[in-house]
Amino acid sequence: MADILDNYIILGNRIKNNTYNYETKKPFPNIDYDYGPYNSISDAIKVIGNLKSAGKKVGIIIDGKVTDYWWRTGNEDVPIPYIPDVTAEISDIIYDIQILKDKNEEYDNNFSNIENNITNINNKISTNEQHIENISQTLTNLTNEIKELKTIINNKNEEIERLNDEIIRLDNKINNYHSNNNKSFDVSFDKSFG
Repeated sequence: MADILDNYIILGNRIKNNTYNYETKKPFPNIDYDYGPYNSISDAIKVIGNLKSAGKKVGIIIDGKVTDYWWRTGNEDVPIPYIPDVTAEISDIIYDIQILKDKNEEYDNNFSNIENNITNINNKISTNEQHIENISQTLTNLTNEIKELKTIINNKNEEIERLNDEIIRLDNKINNYHSNNNKSFDVSFDKSFG
């Protein structure tokens, strides 16, 4: 059956015309006819021979897994393990680092803004505490003045009460004087003060 399919798709002598291995019932790992996979590096070298070229890859089975080997320049006698170009990965890492730096700078700016806001709030709190202290002192002063005024009012009330008592005493004296002299004239005082 493989022969029939080979007749339908002909890409070239060194390319597998189909990507399925009918003997193992598994797909080939690569459409390059020379890729293999091979059981050893020496098997790969025997098959490749003088066909090695820059970038030519072969698959070598090591511990049951296929590992890519390649001729980097095409001049090596033996293929070396293929290590993918990490330039793109390094570029991605550099890009990620720059994003992190930008984020870090953004966070630093945010933290700086938060610190400034906290300082402003602390200043406002300090100002408000000073205002509260001033108001508290004013209230204390007003309370003391009210106490003094109450004392003055109490003293005035005592003076008024003493004067009222004096008026009553004088009024009684006058009434006694008139009653003793039998004179009838009415002497009354307005006894209401305050």
